[in-house]
Amino acid sequence: MAINGKNVHLTKNILYYSFKRYFEDNFLEKVEIFLQDICRYARFYNKFIFDEDTNFDKLSELEKKFYELIYQLESTTAPIILMYLYDKYEKNIIDEQIFINFTNALISLSFRSKICKSAGITGQFAGNVIAKLDKEKFLDEDAFWSAITFGKGKYTFPSDETFQKSLRNDDLYLILRSAGCKYLLYTLEKNSPQAKEVSRDDKATVEHILPQRLNTNWKNYLETRNDLQAHEFLLHKLGNLTLSAYNSEISNSDFETKKKFYAESGFFYTRELKTFTDWTSAQIQIRSKKLANEALKIWKFPEKYQTSIIAENNFTLDDDFEKFIGTKPNSVLISDTEIKVKNWRDLLQEILNFFYRLDENIFRQALQQENIPQRVRKNVDKPNLGNIALSAIDSLRNAKKFVENFDSLGGTNFKDEILFTLKN
Repeated sequence: MAINGKNVHLTKNILYYSFKRYFEDNFLEKVEIFLQDICRYARFYNKFIFDEDTNFDKLSELEKKFYELIYQLESTTAPIILMYLYDKYEKNIIDEQIFINFTNALISLSFRSKICKSAGITGQFAGNVIAKLDKEKFLDEDAFWSAITFGKGKYTFPSDETFQKSLRNDDLYLILRSAGCKYLLYTLEKNSPQAKEVSRDDKATVEHILPQRLNTNWKNYLETRNDLQAHEFLLHKLGNLTLSAYNSEISNSDFETKKKFYAESGFFYTRELKTFTDWTSAQIQIRSKKLANEALKIWKFPEKYQTSIIAENNFTLDDDFEKFIGTKPNSVLISDTEIKVKNWRDLLQEILNFFYRLDENIFRQALQQENIPQRVRKNVDKPNLGNIALSAIDSLRNAKKFVENFDSLGGTNFKDEILFTLKN
């Protein structure tokens, strides 16, 4: 935003000052209109407040989606985008079904990001999404998906391949903990072939089929099958987790005993366990693959929007800079802005130019840090490298250090939004 005629990046350190200037510049003579606007958005925000006492069954279909995104997935910054969308919804620019579809897309982004350990919906990401949507003539699904899939690096919308790989191979119980795993398994059950049997108020908990602590029977069972390593590598995998109302009762019981309880379960994927004759690494991996495939159908990312978000010839500031010796850059991409460059010094220059325009004050502080060489920071008042000679490694190292300084000072994550390409 502009302050004193200059564009600055909005950070928490200058939020109050910026808000005050925004009010003085735009609403000093229109206080009533200003307060009406605040009241309106406060009403929107009230739609996104949930707690354990919330009566889910009394929520509208749209509110149930808000509940899932904000309360169950703990996406605390999602209301930034939701308030923007609620404004469009109230003005009849989008209807309820479109709003539900948009919220489903945010749910997919948020949950996939949790599983794949991506950034998800941050304040900076939300601001960028709204800025992109404001440029669109029509707020349709193509425009929305384009806006939420622009991210690079940690902000990338995890692809089907990445999502499925994490679901099958990562220790989900350690990533999501009990509440997150229950959300995952319960949502799978709600979308199972016998979803009508699933009760929302069920008191079931997440159980490890192969138990967390092996008793003698389980150790002997795995040893005779030459599969004791399954406990270490597959214990917390998706395939070894299920919903059970008998967790404390069956605990470390052998698999045959557990199957008798599973056969009486009200959960489809738990009841299916009765069909397995063994429970070793092979069965766990088979079940992980099956549940991961089902998850792709729920937390969707339409194929038409998975258009090689990060191409093979795109590189980041976390790459090995040694491999760029003897090459020339073609362009640098910063927060979805592509800039053509002629050489490596130009690449660093354009990065400095971008952040200078974004916030002069933070730019100077970032450039003055001791980890920036004197010849790069000598013109601290403006980003002018002059004709100094910089190799690929020098330029990229200085760019990385500078952006990390800027992110640390401004509370941003721009390093993950910078990509560059090479000349053929």
